[in-house]
Amino acid sequence: MSRKVVETALGDLATIWPAVISSSRPAAVVWGLLNTLISSAVHARQEIATMPVDAVHRVLPAAQADSVILLCRLRLSETQAAELMGVDEWAVTSHLRMAQRNMPGELTSAPATSPALAPPLLRSACQ
Repeated sequence: MSRKVVETALGDLATIWPAVISSSRPAAVVWGLLNTLISSAVHARQEIATMPVDAVHRVLPAAQADSVILLCRLRLSETQAAELMGVDEWAVTSHLRMAQRNMPGELTSAPATSPALAPPLLRSACQ
């Protein structure tokens, strides 16, 4: 399924490429397209729709979950996550703080790499 979603995303991007590159936030356009395609693929297949999703998306609203995944799991900076999500940096910071309040600490815990390398907000949220 993953391969099909990526191939579909690339095909869709090819058809809207002029709009994507003229957008003020091209990465956000791609992020939105990919999120939409993944959601559609999951809901289209009954056996996948009944499987549990990752813990972060199970307990948080989408924007908060995306912020946690991008910062805590993928180790993007708040600036990089904001660019990818198509929001201001303060929004990512806010989503991450709300996520800290809304979910158990183990879901925001960082991967095995050293938390000392993370920015201050990420360091506190992802430990």
